[in-house]
Formats: sequence, structure tokens, C-alpha cells
Amino acid sequence: MANNVQERWTSLVPSSRSEPTASPQQEELRRLQTLLSREMAKTTTFEGVIRELHASVEQQARSMAQKHLDLELRATAVKQELDRQAKEAAANQEVVAARIAELERTVGDLKESLVDANSKENSLSQRVRELEDIDTTSIQKSIIEHANIHILTRLFSVARDDFESGEITQMEMLQACDNLVEQLKEVAARQLERAPVGFSSIDNLMQSKARRTWEDVGKEEDESVVIIDQSSSKRPRV
Repeated sequence: MANNVQERWTSLVPSSRSEPTASPQQEELRRLQTLLSREMAKTTTFEGVIRELHASVEQQARSMAQKHLDLELRATAVKQELDRQAKEAAANQEVVAARIAELERTVGDLKESLVDANSKENSLSQRVRELEDIDTTSIQKSIIEHANIHILTRLFSVARDDFESGEITQMEMLQACDNLVEQLKEVAARQLERAPVGFSSIDNLMQSKARRTWEDVGKEEDESVVIIDQSSSKRPRV
């Protein structure tokens, strides 16, 4: 564009070869041509600057587009992570809800077992009272001791399971065993105090116990009977 304008101005100015002496008009034309050439040069420079700015703007636009794409990818990754965490939280809530429901069922079963135990205890007590030919006090004490032994056995099983699962230490397990041994010693001492002295007497006692009907009753009900010996100040413990 600048070259075309310059050629037009050159064609308007007479050649210096044809006229050796320049007129004022020719001088003015030359001056204008020089100014125009300078302006054209500036225009060319400006066009180069504009092209450079355009290239820079395009580069910045591409860079911003890449950054925008990176941000979108990061936002997608964050959203996926949040969705995954939300699913895990929902799954954990389901597990907790299932555990709560299981505990509620367990509590209900325990309540039913307690009712059954009380019912069986009442039934056993009624049957014991019906056995008029047997010493009621002796029967109650025997049942109590049987229940104590059952409780101690149950406590030992619980302690053993806790030890195997790592919920209690070896020292705690030894302490629990020592406590159970002491309780068993007390039960054995009470049994020996009531037992007759002598082998034949003990043999007769064992045979007589084998013939007693209340012993069979106790075997049927011993799984659910829990009776506290009111005459003893000691309680089964772990």
C-alpha cells in the first residue's frame, strides 16, 4: 500500500533530468513526497507491530485456552473424587445402619431370652416346690451352685474369646483365670462342706443324686437359668 502511494506521488513530480532548475511547486512536491515516504515507513512499522501484537494475542489466547482446558480437566477429576467419596460415605452409612439394625435385633433377642429365662426360672421354681419329699434348701443351693459353675464356664469362654481376638492382654487373661479359679475353689469348698465324709458315703450320695428327678429337671433348664445365691456374699466375677 505504501509503495503504491509513493509511485503515484512520483509520477506527479517532474523528473529532475528534464528540468535542471526546480520550481517552488516541485520543491513542495518533493518535500511532500519525503514526508509521505516517512509516513509510509511509519505505517509499515506500525503494520509490523500490529502483526506482532496479533501473534502475541493469538499466543496468549491459545495459552488461556490450554489453561481453561487444564482447569476443566482438574475440575472433572475433583468432581469424580468427590463423587467417589460421596459413594464411600453412603456405603459407610449403609454399613452403620445395618450394624445398628443388627444391634437392635440382638437387643430384641436378648430381651426375649430374658423373658424366656424368667419364664423357665418360674417353671423350675414351681417344679422344685412340687417335689415335697426333697429338701428344698438343698435343691436351691445345688441349683445355685450349678448356675454359678455355668456362669463361671461362660465367663471363661468369653475371656478366652477376648484373648484370642486380642481385646485383652495376657496379663488380663491370667488375672481373669485367677479370679475364676478362686470362684471355683469357693464352690468346691461349699460342696465339700455339704458332702458326707467317707468313700462309701460319697458313693451313695452320687448314686442318690443320679436317681433324683430334680437333677433331670435342672439339666433341661440349666442353659437359661441365672440364680444369685443370696446366702453368699461372693459373686461370680472376671
